[in-house]
Amino acid sequence: MTAALQFSGAWQGAAGNRLMGPWRVWENDPNSDWTNEAASLSVRAWDLVRNDPVMAALLTAKIIGTHGAEGLRLRSQYSADRIEAVSDAEVEIRRHVEDEVAAATSIDATGLMTRHEFEEALDELATVSGESFAVRLFIPDRPGATTATCWRIIRPERVCNPPGKTDSNALYQGLALDDNGAIAGIWIAPPRRMGSAMPRHDDWAFVPWYAEDGSRNVIHRIGKRMPGSYRGVSLFAANIPLAKQIKGVLDAYVVAKRVQACHPIFISCDDPLAAAAADRNGAVWGPNTTLEPGKVYYVGRDASVNFSTWSFQGADMREFLDTLYRNQFAALGMPIDVVLAQLGNTNMAASRSAWLQYYRQCTRWQDDHIEQVSRVLDEAIIREAVARGRLSFPADMPWPRIMCGRYVRPPRSMPDPLKEAMAVKAWVELGRDRTGLFAESGVDFRDSIVQRADDDRWMESQGVESAEDAAEAAEPAPAEAEPAKPDEEAPPKPEEKQP
Repeated sequence: MTAALQFSGAWQGAAGNRLMGPWRVWENDPNSDWTNEAASLSVRAWDLVRNDPVMAALLTAKIIGTHGAEGLRLRSQYSADRIEAVSDAEVEIRRHVEDEVAAATSIDATGLMTRHEFEEALDELATVSGESFAVRLFIPDRPGATTATCWRIIRPERVCNPPGKTDSNALYQGLALDDNGAIAGIWIAPPRRMGSAMPRHDDWAFVPWYAEDGSRNVIHRIGKRMPGSYRGVSLFAANIPLAKQIKGVLDAYVVAKRVQACHPIFISCDDPLAAAAADRNGAVWGPNTTLEPGKVYYVGRDASVNFSTWSFQGADMREFLDTLYRNQFAALGMPIDVVLAQLGNTNMAASRSAWLQYYRQCTRWQDDHIEQVSRVLDEAIIREAVARGRLSFPADMPWPRIMCGRYVRPPRSMPDPLKEAMAVKAWVELGRDRTGLFAESGVDFRDSIVQRADDDRWMESQGVESAEDAAEAAEPAPAEAEPAKPDEEAPPKPEEKQP
């Protein structure tokens, strides 16, 4: 046994012995892997989230944690001269930029989804299928829309090579490539309809990746990116084998429990056929009859019924599933207690750690979504506002400076809000900026200040005293310090005698 596992090389993980021999020792090109396997992964991943409630909960936790209730909102940080002190004119432009973005809630070309739903749909499609696309359209006078710019979601399977075209240096799986290997555009197959024939070559649509002004025509949201591959893979790729095994165990467990719970009733009679016909259940005891809970069966008086003795406990099923589901959620960096709403079973410290892990992972997904989707959508909105004269910038102002800004993340809820507030107070006393501290909790500091001023003005107009003013008025005035008593005169020093 020892001799069979000996290895003379430097790394035992590269050995070809009996222990390591069955393991693959070659790596395919990532694009070849995607071509051969991505479609199968996508179909199986969708089957998981549609039929497995635990995987559906994992997807829901990911989408909610990434987008929250209000989505990822732009806060402009435009600066005309890059001077630290922000002028009133720059503040006004920032507000106009944010107003334009906030007003453009209808960006779906079909008019069926709000912007929040649109971004969630792109994210969900990318998470399960591995990627999602959206192409920019220009439809003037759309009802209920403030912009003619709109977008249409394209499922990844529709981005493919036209008929008669194979992968080459200039084309890969529907992606047109330039001389440098960068994506120059996408080929889109028309949607399939029931009973339709195979589309002709001229039914495919080509959309350039960039417009003439340098803005994006195509959004490409990636689920799991493989370095070296143009296209994405499902985030559930690592979950599929274990999920299939768990499903088999659960099927067997449920069958065993159903057999244990079945208690049929057998009635002996002279004519079981007539009795069964008269019974509402219409059951007849015979070969291959299925046992059902509370079912009444009629048998002849000379018939005999034998029941096998079942012994099934399954007492460790909870611990078994808990262990496997932790592995499933770890593949996406998600804590099981948050996804399955089990925080009530843990103490405060464990609950806090679970939430922190959840928010850290969601922050990473938020960063990806902002760069791949939100900034592209916002830039298209602002460009149209500039073209229509609703916004104006200096002619030589580059677009990266115009689009400079940050995004407000979803609010964070922690088990002990008072502890979080005390931590913020301590950080402020140490000199940290309030904007960053509030942003970590999903709150915009500037919006809070503006709203606080509006609240104070309204309360003052209604003659209502704020809680802070009432607390200050209730505090007793500090007592005046008594005047210091003059020091008693020191006794005179004895005169020194001259020698």
